[in-house]
Amino acid sequence: MYYLYTGRRSIQPGLHKPATYFYPYGQAVPDVGSPGEIRAELKSLGVGFIVIHPLSDGGEQERLLEIVD
Repeated sequence: MYYLYTGRRSIQPGLHKPATYFYPYGQAVPDVGSPGEIRAELKSLGVGFIVIHPLSDGGEQERLLEIVD
């Protein structure tokens, strides 16, 4: 949506590891990567700024906010 409204390319700043969102059943802990992994990815992509906004929560929003902090 950011690209559609602003023309700026955008990404979600977490690594996508979908299996961690669902397994183990009833005790899943979404793994979106470590701060170091995400920092390296953002640097390699040339990210200039981060916009923090609500996500459709599959459990990843809380985890990403912990990492950003």
